[in-house]
Formats: sequence, C-alpha cells, structure tokens
Amino acid sequence: MVKLQNVILVSENMERSFAFYNKALGLELKFRDGDKWIQFDADGSSFALAAPEEVSNHKQGSFPVFEVSDLDKVKENLELAGADVSITRNMGTHGKTATIIDPDGNVFQLFMRTF
Repeated sequence: MVKLQNVILVSENMERSFAFYNKALGLELKFRDGDKWIQFDADGSSFALAAPEEVSNHKQGSFPVFEVSDLDKVKENLELAGADVSITRNMGTHGKTATIIDPDGNVFQLFMRTF
C-alpha cells in the first residue's frame, strides 16, 4: 500500500522556519528531531520542514512523502526502475525513511512506520 503521507519543505534555517509556520500560520508542532526535522499537524494532514542534509542535494522547494508498508521492497522496485536511493535513515521507534531521486532528478521520500 502506498499513500501520500506528508509534504516537506527544505529549510536552511530551521528556527526561523519553525517560528514562521508555527506562529504566523498557526501550525501545531507534531514531532521534532532537533535541527533536522520539524513536523506539523495541518488539521489532520502532515507538513514538515527538513534540513538540507535530510534530503540529499535537494536544497529548496517541496516534495512528497509516500508511506509504504514494506520500505525495502519498494526501494528495490524503484532502483530496478532507474531511481537513485540517496539517503536512508532509521528514526528509531518513529519510522524509517528513504530519499529517492527519480530518473528525471525529482526528489521524493518513502516512509515506513516502525510502531
């Protein structure tokens, strides 16, 4: 199963971005991993800020995150189809991610819950 789990913006200044989206837009903090990742609740949808090192060479803009039930299998299928898996990360009890670059250079992530 694959579903749209999140939309992410890359931020060069996590504190400034957190203040902007939290205070100016009123988004409620859902989860934070130091200066690497900030996730907000947007009325039941997820919106996140990520430091550049969390998303390969993707420096600005936004990209989707797809939630999957079997991260390794989906990564393997994507690699066979010509995608580059540039970063994988185990976030402990929260989940695992993989940053993917498609054949056209577009970035997206896969997320698998581990709880």
